[in-house]
Amino acid sequence: MKKTWNEISHWARRHPVKAVLAGLSTLVLLLAMVATWVNFGQAWPAIRVSRETTYITAPLKSNGMPDYVAAINEMMREGVTPETNAMVLLQKATGPSPDYAGIEFGHAVADELGVPRLTSGGAYFVTENEFLDALLTGLKEDERRERVEQFSEEFRATYSGPWTRADSPDVADWIEQNREPLRQVHEAARRSDYFRPAIVPSSGAISERLLMSSSLPDVQLNRTMSRMLTSRAMWHLQEHRFREARADLMTVHRLARLISRGWTLVEVFVAMAMENEASEGDVQLALHPDLPAGMAREYREELRELPPLITVRALKTIVDRGERMAALDLIIAMRDQPDLWDGFSGLYRMKPPPFLLDSTPRLTMDLNETLIVVNRAFDQLVEAVGEPDESRRMILKRELELVRTKRETLIRQLTENPVSVFLAGPQGRGAILGECFAFAHIHNGYLIHPNLQACATRRQRSVLALALSEYKTQHGRFPRSLSELMPEFLDEIPIDSFSGEVWIYHVSEDGQAILTYSIGEDRGDDNGRTRNETTGPKGDDIPIRVGTLPGASEESAAEVEP
Repeated sequence: MKKTWNEISHWARRHPVKAVLAGLSTLVLLLAMVATWVNFGQAWPAIRVSRETTYITAPLKSNGMPDYVAAINEMMREGVTPETNAMVLLQKATGPSPDYAGIEFGHAVADELGVPRLTSGGAYFVTENEFLDALLTGLKEDERRERVEQFSEEFRATYSGPWTRADSPDVADWIEQNREPLRQVHEAARRSDYFRPAIVPSSGAISERLLMSSSLPDVQLNRTMSRMLTSRAMWHLQEHRFREARADLMTVHRLARLISRGWTLVEVFVAMAMENEASEGDVQLALHPDLPAGMAREYREELRELPPLITVRALKTIVDRGERMAALDLIIAMRDQPDLWDGFSGLYRMKPPPFLLDSTPRLTMDLNETLIVVNRAFDQLVEAVGEPDESRRMILKRELELVRTKRETLIRQLTENPVSVFLAGPQGRGAILGECFAFAHIHNGYLIHPNLQACATRRQRSVLALALSEYKTQHGRFPRSLSELMPEFLDEIPIDSFSGEVWIYHVSEDGQAILTYSIGEDRGDDNGRTRNETTGPKGDDIPIRVGTLPGASEESAAEVEP
């Protein structure tokens, strides 16, 4: 060995340039070997179960990772019994296989609810598709498509204003077929709790067993049933069945408040849509010329006693639990199946920088760093969502926007210079993936407070419309100003939460036509115009409009015609 070393040394002294080049080549080779081992030669590091990574530390699956589905169900089930849970009766209304979800889904729901499993063939809700399949049997495809579109248009019209069976006989038949399921919904809305379990298959592809993949077919059916109740209310209203109309509308209001207690933002958005449609029905009911003054007062008090659709605290909890844990569940699953990101690429609408997930073979990545980055991003989001003060929330929103812009810049830079991703090492790449995930998943779409504010404003409109109706019944005309409604009809003058000022109010000289409105989310005065205008410019005001004021066009006249 000593002789060999002497020979090498002698050769190096005789050929110094070649010796330097050989040494550099050897160093480069060694570095390449080290880089290859670091980037490709190791298994992805095990995920640590801790507060800063997995967020929850129990319950655990058999593989030692958090069971987010079980965790959500444990949290939502707390304090709820089958006797108080509205979901038990809602399942009886929709059946064990809502919207073709499969009987296994219904059985899993029943098991989580702690009630007997439902059997097929009961008097369950007949969906629009099921009704039309039976109604349009034998028709050619073109004729069938035309009739389906016609039916959908007729249904939309029925929950937008008063109607009779002669106007929409098919819709009337559909409602009659669902008399029993709608009775179950009425009973469900009177219950105090709402626990709708997260349900995923017990086996199959990993992507189907994630919290993010939890199926929600019954939630959409709840929306359809609430529209049907609003439609039936308008049918009752046209035929002067005021008490029945009021009961159907109040059921929708109560059901919306129950559904908003779910663990997903989907349920919150569905609840907001239900609330808004019911509020439109309230105005129709309130300004019917034959509505008894006593009923206007009773319904006004009933609406005022309703709690908010959802509180800031409850919204914060949904984002902090459901949305956060759904994201973490996906990241953890990526350790064993990195291709999962591709399955959700349509949801995220972004492609990570090269070498991050698309290299072959896969670069080693430490997903613990990904989880840490995403958790910190959610912490910032949750703080903004849960901030009750609007001015402070706007500051936090701008900070979120700034951070999101920085993330976007980082991703663009790494895409243009992907070598940085390769050189970042497992921990660095994990952090980069966390930034990509946070950019794609966390945004200001979670800050839905203006939507909730609009819901509250529509309830304020319902109460105001009922007060105006009662005033007109007693005095034969609408008041000259909203202040005349106090104290007999309202405790305080209505303040528009979007403007901070009294609702804008116009009344005709004879007191038979009015226009009063909130300026809406855009905080601009659109002269009472809404997004549903068929002619002229659109707006987002929230109005009560009866008759036509002098100088107003016929096209924009009556949102509500008595």
